[in-house]
Amino acid sequence: MAPSHHGKPRGLRDVKVDPDLCPGWVNGAERLPAKGERVFTSEGLGVVVRVCGRTTRGHLLELSMDDGRRPAFFAETLNILVAPEPSSADPRA
Repeated sequence: MAPSHHGKPRGLRDVKVDPDLCPGWVNGAERLPAKGERVFTSEGLGVVVRVCGRTTRGHLLELSMDDGRRPAFFAETLNILVAPEPSSADPRA
């Protein structure tokens, strides 16, 4: 019997980031980060190199780690955290 990848290409997997590590940050699917923006991944802080395009569950991002300890890699927006969008509204309202 052939191996099953459950609809995902080989090597692709969901890696959820613990939201408690960055209080107040939101899931990347809630707000799409821009090129050059910092994001939090399961590996730590990284920077968006480019937004590659849409997937069935969000967008695919090319990321590089801040400390340069690994080459650029790809992550789906569901698997990263991003700082909330700046707002001029009073948060107490």
